[in-house]
Amino acid sequence: MEEITKEIRLINECLNGNVEAFRDLVMTYQTAVYATAFYYVKDSNIAKEIVQEAFINAYKNLHQLRDLTKFGSWLKEITTRISFQYIQKKKEIGNDRIEGKIIPINSEKISGKSYSLSFEEIKFAIQQLPERYRLPVVLKFLEGMTYEEISRFTGESPGEIKGILQRAVKQLQKIFDNTDGETKQWQDVHK
Repeated sequence: MEEITKEIRLINECLNGNVEAFRDLVMTYQTAVYATAFYYVKDSNIAKEIVQEAFINAYKNLHQLRDLTKFGSWLKEITTRISFQYIQKKKEIGNDRIEGKIIPINSEKISGKSYSLSFEEIKFAIQQLPERYRLPVVLKFLEGMTYEEISRFTGESPGEIKGILQRAVKQLQKIFDNTDGETKQWQDVHK
């Protein structure tokens, strides 16, 4: 609740001409906006451009935001719209800049072993999930956001985000089990 109050105060300051207050909002949401843009365009450099455009768009149109408690989900809509506009303009999406990155999946609690999956393996597994699960999974496990942060960004309640992630982890576990016969535990890479 304290975060929402702080966010409303920052938005009001922005609306009263305080540009520095918007910088604080950017710092709060830049990871989620980048993850959302990258999720859609699959290119790091283009995602960074979309992040800039999304924040500029949000700043210019902040006066149109009716419910100040919905800033995060409003920003997500802006980011998604800009990402889709890019995709429509450029049918051919560039190569992933982190394609060769190896992401550790820690399963020491279960089997005493640790595994590493390539970004491609994780991306493939995430693409097998229902659409509604994908962005929360990326935000939680690859970007390290909390349930509350994801909730403010997506507009879903923290409880719903937790449920989505629990269901997604079960599905990912099955995907990983079917990939190579080894059991792998999906965990936050930022732990």
